[in-house]
Amino acid sequence: MTGEQPVATQKALYPPGDLAIWFFIFAELSAFFALFVTYAASYRGHYELFATMQQTLDPEWGR
Repeated sequence: MTGEQPVATQKALYPPGDLAIWFFIFAELSAFFALFVTYAASYRGHYELFATMQQTLDPEWGR
């Protein structure tokens, strides 16, 4: 034995998938986080407007 790990064990140390899929996942998470923060900031700054517009929504439309 030379003390080196087998090739199959060395490959198992890397996350599955290509680097491109991890970039895509990170981009999706970043976009969702940015939209969520923007919505929260808008809600906090314009609470009265959100409350007024909520009353105009049709509750039957979402069924």
